[in-house]
Amino acid sequence: MRFRADVQGLRALAVTAVVVDHVSGVPGGGFVGVDVFFVLSGYLITGLLLREHARNGRISMAGFWRRRARRLLPSLVVVVGITLFAVWRLLPERRLATTLVDTAWSAVLAANWRFAAVGTDYFGSTAPPSPLQHLWSLAVEEQFYLLWPVLVIAVLWLAGRRSAGARGATALTVVLGVIAVASFAWSLHETADSPTTAYFSTLSRAWELAVGGLVALTASWWRRVPAGVGTVAAWAGVALVVASFWVVDETSAFPGPWALLPVLATALVIVAGEAGTSRPPVVLTNPVSRYVGAISYSLYLWHFPVLVVVQAVEPGAAWLTYPLALGCSVVAHHLVEVPLMQAPALFGHGTRQRRVHAWAHWAAERSTTLRNASLGALLMVSVVLAPLVVHERQPPTAPPVFAADGADVGAAGTEDAAASPDQAEVTAAGPAVQALQAQVQSALAATSWPALDPDPGHEIPGGDSLACGSLTNAAAWSAACTFGSPTAPHTAVLVGDSTGVHELDALVDLVEQPDSGWRLIARARFGCPFLDLRTTNAVADQCAEHISRTIDEIQTVQPDALIVTDTFDAFDDAATGAVVTPADFASGLERLLAQVDDSVGQLVFLTSPPPGGDLQTCYRPGGTPADCVSRVSARHGAVLFELGKDAEARPMTIVDVGDLVCFRGVCPSFVGTVPMKIDHVHFSGAFAAVLSPALGELLRSKGVLVPGV
Repeated sequence: MRFRADVQGLRALAVTAVVVDHVSGVPGGGFVGVDVFFVLSGYLITGLLLREHARNGRISMAGFWRRRARRLLPSLVVVVGITLFAVWRLLPERRLATTLVDTAWSAVLAANWRFAAVGTDYFGSTAPPSPLQHLWSLAVEEQFYLLWPVLVIAVLWLAGRRSAGARGATALTVVLGVIAVASFAWSLHETADSPTTAYFSTLSRAWELAVGGLVALTASWWRRVPAGVGTVAAWAGVALVVASFWVVDETSAFPGPWALLPVLATALVIVAGEAGTSRPPVVLTNPVSRYVGAISYSLYLWHFPVLVVVQAVEPGAAWLTYPLALGCSVVAHHLVEVPLMQAPALFGHGTRQRRVHAWAHWAAERSTTLRNASLGALLMVSVVLAPLVVHERQPPTAPPVFAADGADVGAAGTEDAAASPDQAEVTAAGPAVQALQAQVQSALAATSWPALDPDPGHEIPGGDSLACGSLTNAAAWSAACTFGSPTAPHTAVLVGDSTGVHELDALVDLVEQPDSGWRLIARARFGCPFLDLRTTNAVADQCAEHISRTIDEIQTVQPDALIVTDTFDAFDDAATGAVVTPADFASGLERLLAQVDDSVGQLVFLTSPPPGGDLQTCYRPGGTPADCVSRVSARHGAVLFELGKDAEARPMTIVDVGDLVCFRGVCPSFVGTVPMKIDHVHFSGAFAAVLSPALGELLRSKGVLVPGV
């Protein structure tokens, strides 16, 4: 096969889009660069198999897989090994455990099924990403490498032994066409039914590889296309590939049908390159594009682990991924990838002397390259280690509140200077509030981590009542999710999303106090904000049904208090595709409350904690608590403002948990020795127990859940 400079350029375009999208978030559809790779793999591998059959009258499965292993495994092993070392040394212990599991799945060529099974949301997961998550696409290609040669051999044998002519090619074209159509149909179905699974599924992606294979099978057709037409088509294909990076985004139905755009655009460029003496676009064939295309495999392997580790160590320094990943890729390409691909066989025909001579010749030819690559590797290690050594020798980061103004914190943990009116009002709520505020301020002033329990290096439990937040657990509607005395004179109903589920334990502690006089019915559900809005999450239909059923129950029970807790995090409205604004949030809540006005005694909005301070990503050995503090966002304040406006027209009590867990708008990630949240916004079960007394005082100071009332 003649060298295709435009194919190298397509690789460069694809890997650049993927890397920039991951690191900088633009273009929004840069992830479709993976689809470009799928088409190229289908084209190149199918062509390779056809040429081997035409040349030898057979296809050697062992030889094919051996060549694939030499091409892919050395760089992969190096990247995975260094990634595991970096995770072990720099990230929490639990990150190493999950990365080891991901490594095992990658080793059996099933990483994509691993990430599909755990429900990884490629676009919006709040959990820290695996540094090996990007290997899902390599797993899809490896599964193709295992199965496609077998199918090619079987079809060619059935079409006529030793015949790679028209009969065999036609049979393969029909078979591959059927596979492409069936896979695309399944992709449409699975994208609509389970978009996360569809993204990683081999069954939903096979058609993309099949399109590349069909181009290889029909190459002789395209060689008859006039050169001028091919040149125009090539430029059009490049333009469409680039356009797909901007047209497709995380809200698009993907891979079915929107992957059609980058897939067919890539096929158009490849087809155009087969046409006569057409001139491929210079944007693909210039020396820079050709070199980036040559190192694209290494660059793809390195960029994501580098990004994940850099963001974990220095959250604001994602830009360092560009020089570090590029440097690692260049060194690995010349030191590992190319030399081992071209190395002589360790065993095989010929005398030992010939093999020794072959290895000596190989070493002599590459001595300069190996020396330069080794020096480059040493330079890369120095560049990486020097900042880490300097970072470790720096004094602990100054606490963000107290370093700013030198406020004097007394023994009780309160400032001698006057606090804000709101803060003073909250502190006056009672001794438990004052004690919690003292712990918050002490945590903000800390310059080193205490021995936290649960250990952030491991998974932090979310609480005892999480089963009540399940949409699929029938018991969530039973007496098991009603707390307090069944004969209590007063009833409260908790509604909202997962943030409400994680505040449930704190409320349960209150209603189960002797003589509380309240029982609590838990109807908050994961992923279901109590709003008259359809979100873009995967359980939107179930949420609509749940909210309707909850409203019916509220109208029947007629509770003395309705407590609403919804996240203030930005999320998308499925009807418009736009982010729900604070005004939209308030009006969505208003429409639901209007349906239960006559059935509820007191309306209460209990806020979720201000987002941030995710110990899963910011906590690390050698770090400081200042790495994990968060600030009350402008959105948090804007939503509260909009809710306050509605509260003027409809009596509604607003209780801001941020008044308890933050000080001057800054929030620690722990109090005492207890981690505050399990991620960026959900309280831990251990902290819910700590929060409960102070929350009870704050609620009662506002006339909510008052005993005997």
